[in-house]
Formats: sequence, C-alpha cells, structure tokens
Amino acid sequence: MKKYPKVSRTLAFLLVLALLLPCISMTAFSQDLPCAEDGCSGKYRSGICSAAGHLEAAPLEGGVYKISNAGQLYWFAALVNGGEVDADAALTADITIDTDLAWTPIGLYTSGRAYVAYAGTFDGAGYTIYGLTYDNTAYNGRNAAFVGTLDANGTVKDLTIAEAAINGATEIGGIVSHNYGT
Repeated sequence: MKKYPKVSRTLAFLLVLALLLPCISMTAFSQDLPCAEDGCSGKYRSGICSAAGHLEAAPLEGGVYKISNAGQLYWFAALVNGGEVDADAALTADITIDTDLAWTPIGLYTSGRAYVAYAGTFDGAGYTIYGLTYDNTAYNGRNAAFVGTLDANGTVKDLTIAEAAINGATEIGGIVSHNYGT
C-alpha cells in the first residue's frame, strides 16, 4: 500500500486548525479598531476609545444587546440609566475591567437624581465580570453593586462577579444591591 505522509500531515494540521478556530476569542480581533464616533482619531481598546473615552455600542441581536467587552458593558449601563430601563442584555465572553473609568451601577438611585430601577433581563450566560470597582461612600452612593436597583420585572441570571471592590454608604451588594426582581 502506498503512503501519502505529506498529504496526511497537511490534512491533519488543517483538521486541528478547523477544530481550534472557534475557540479563539473574537475579542482578540476587535482590539485597536477605529473609534466609530464622528471625527474621532482614536482606536477602541476593550471597547473604550483611547482618544476620547467613547464607548463602543453593544450590537443588538434579536432584541438583546450582546456584550463582549468592558466598553460595551459601560455603554449598556449608561443606556439603562438614561431611560431604557427594560433593555435586555447577554454577555458573550468573560469581561475584565482594566480601566480607570468609574463604574455606575445599572439602576442607580441617588438622592440628587431620579430613581432608576432596571426592569430588563441581564443574562450572564455563565460568564464572569472581573475587576468591577465602585467606590462612593457618600450618602448618594447607596445601592452599590453591579445592579443598584432591580425592578420587580427585572432579572439578573447566570452571572459571576469576581475580583470586585464595591464600596458605598448603604445597601451594598455584589451583583444586585436593592432587589425587587429575580
């Protein structure tokens, strides 16, 4: 029987490559993309623009914002706190927050502004958010957590927060501080 060692090795290599390709994080390819804001000359790093701090918007798929990096996570928090309280989101990767940008809890109540409670569904999809930091020990720092106030219609599920530092004056939690929901 005639052997084809060169062809067999090449086919084996291609097969292994095809099996491993889906395991490579797509966020590795999203580094240093041009900032999408008008007139900006910076580049996104983990979804945060190097030049002006713009945040990369999370793509909306089937009514759910798909979050894969820190910038998209901060963008989503701003979206909810700006009035889209029933927006749904799902993580698509582990997220490491390595920015000096201050975290504002999703659904944050402060004595100086209107009450915001998150009424959507945030699906962690089994992923972890690392390095979340929130430090506001003044009275207006109540409801300190990833989600400050969760509405009766709100849900946070399948999410892990790790290596976090969350400080506030009252009602401090890890994932949810003031919980009316699930």
